Amino acid sequence: MKPIRALSLALGCVAVLASAQHADAKCDKKKAEQTIASAVQSGVYSRVENYNGTVAYEMLIPWDSLSKPAQEQFVTEALKNERCIKGKGVAVQVSYKGKEVAWGDVFGGVALSSSENEDVVEDKGPLPEFKLNQTSSIPGIKISFDCILQNPVSKPMLKRLYDKISQDYGADSYKRVFIMWYLPHYKIGAGAWATTNSVDGKVEVRILKLQG
Repeated sequence: MKPIRALSLALGCVAVLASAQHADAKCDKKKAEQTIASAVQSGVYSRVENYNGTVAYEMLIPWDSLSKPAQEQFVTEALKNERCIKGKGVAVQVSYKGKEVAWGDVFGGVALSSSENEDVVEDKGPLPEFKLNQTSSIPGIKISFDCILQNPVSKPMLKRLYDKISQDYGADSYKRVFIMWYLPHYKIGAGAWATTNSVDGKVEVRILKLQG
């Protein structure tokens, strides 16, 4: 199958699954299985279930041919797909040419290891106060946190806060670190104000403002 056609199929599978699950809170397991089987048979990716609950996707089409939003959407919908099928907490690992390029789970959301933060510069102001709650961890694999800030801060400050939390909690010993930042009026779990996620030491800082 040509790469363009395979790419269209991959995004089409994502769109179909997203609309189906949005319309019905109870996901359609059969449709989810068919979506994955169709993508595998069409050469979009290969799929392997690992012993630790992680489902590994090896992309067979160029990962960089997807825009960043499309990459995030792909991982998000793959995660929904796997949760629908397995009926429990699951993580999705995405690789291309043997290199991990993305990760998604129900605790930390989605992290893209290929992202760069060209707009992050130094911020020498004092560290703001924040409330931190560790939400989950798998020794040596990943650790996740929910943090509440009293006020919005800059992306460089979020990177400094990430460094502090990473140092205080020994996050360097984990392959993946997910920090969800909330403001006082935000509801925990309903969408973060910002995230600082790390995959294999590559940190991505994003301000999302998902709850306004």
